[in-house]
Amino acid sequence: MSNDPSLYLTWDSDSQRQEAYAQTSDNIQAYEGIQRSSAYSRKTNFIDIEPSRSVRSSFLRSDYDAFRPGESVSNKQKRIIKQCMQAYDKVGIIRNVIDLMSDFSSQGLVLVHPNKTIEKFYRKWWQEIGGVDRSERFLNYLYRCGNVVVRRHTAKINRQQEKNLRNSLAADVKIETLKVSKREIPWSYDFINPLAVDIKNNGSQMVGKPEFVLNLSKNSYEALVKTDNSPNTIFKTLPLDIQKRLQNGDRKIPLDPENVQMFYYKKDDWLLWANPMIYAILDDIIMLEKMKLADVAALDGAISNVRLWTVGDLDHKIIPTKAAINKLRDILASNVGGGTMDLVWGPELKFTESQSQVYKFLGGDKYQPVLTSIYAGLGIPPTLTGASSGGGYSNNFVSLKTLIERLEYGREVLSQFWRHEIKIVQKAMGFRLPAEIHFDSIILSDEAAQKKLLMDLADRDIISQETLLERLS
Repeated sequence: MSNDPSLYLTWDSDSQRQEAYAQTSDNIQAYEGIQRSSAYSRKTNFIDIEPSRSVRSSFLRSDYDAFRPGESVSNKQKRIIKQCMQAYDKVGIIRNVIDLMSDFSSQGLVLVHPNKTIEKFYRKWWQEIGGVDRSERFLNYLYRCGNVVVRRHTAKINRQQEKNLRNSLAADVKIETLKVSKREIPWSYDFINPLAVDIKNNGSQMVGKPEFVLNLSKNSYEALVKTDNSPNTIFKTLPLDIQKRLQNGDRKIPLDPENVQMFYYKKDDWLLWANPMIYAILDDIIMLEKMKLADVAALDGAISNVRLWTVGDLDHKIIPTKAAINKLRDILASNVGGGTMDLVWGPELKFTESQSQVYKFLGGDKYQPVLTSIYAGLGIPPTLTGASSGGGYSNNFVSLKTLIERLEYGREVLSQFWRHEIKIVQKAMGFRLPAEIHFDSIILSDEAAQKKLLMDLADRDIISQETLLERLS
């Protein structure tokens, strides 16, 4: 062996080559930046099903989801609802569209009654219960979760309070919440997270009305029980039967069917819960988020270069020792960068530099198909979003019609809820007729045709002049 034995080893025969390899067997520890990855294969395959014959295994969406459970869409309804709620919270596109749909559908909702005095009562009651806000929240949960759980709280009013409501003086009315049925009207509404509600008997929907229970989490239960001895706590405001259940360790609280209502977004009769509207585009949302993560990862190495230093030359029977590798590493580490480095070495050193091409990956073009799929799933034509300049009139009309029908469906479900509540007020107060629900736009279609229809109805005395002015204002 020749050359510098402390840095390199060479050989002239096979025996000397084996000796050189043996002396440098631990050199691999001097190299850094080497990563190893192991691949996993499915336990079930079709390799060698016959002599010298194999069949390639299938690769379906279920196979992909099995190895990446964090990117999979669940097939359990409660988890589907949770994923849709998370998509609304984290994805700006989904949040903006859902908020737009709920705001637009609930816009201009008012109560109308033939008797102006009773109409003042209804409108003041509507103001006191926060009807505008409750309507917007109702539609937002309907489009977001697909399942709306509404709990009603009632209050008893006397004749003087009723008179104040009729005279629009309800700001001075003090309402006491009492458990009575006569002259008892709905006074507040709150919404329960559908993830916290379970069906007591899953088969009850086949034989009758399902029974719902509120499933308290461990933290919520402990927070209520630990404060049961303190005055002026939330625990003291709960009904006595619920307080007893909590004190007995029961975390499943039955919901009163008289004051709790369930509403669904196009639920199939054989399902316990409705699948939210966002469920159909969860795969596209996951793809969008994954592409964003890819951009973030690519940006970390956008300006990185890889430089390869090769020490030794096996073709010329020159192999470096650990001392040679460490010497080069020390020289490279002593260079702080930002300038030219002068390196004195022999012909056995080679240098290769590789520059990143990440700029070819970064950009917005790759997002376009995914965004188009998301908008199409929500019923918004691509031409309205600026994502596409083509598409044709028929496709855009169908997409816009889908969005309009969804808004109309949400209004109908909301109207169904309020008609029931208005009926309760009518019976409790002894009114002859219930109030009617009116929106700014009766139908979400051509505005010019709608205004012409209103004027024709007014000319034929089918609607009053006040209604016409209210609609056109």
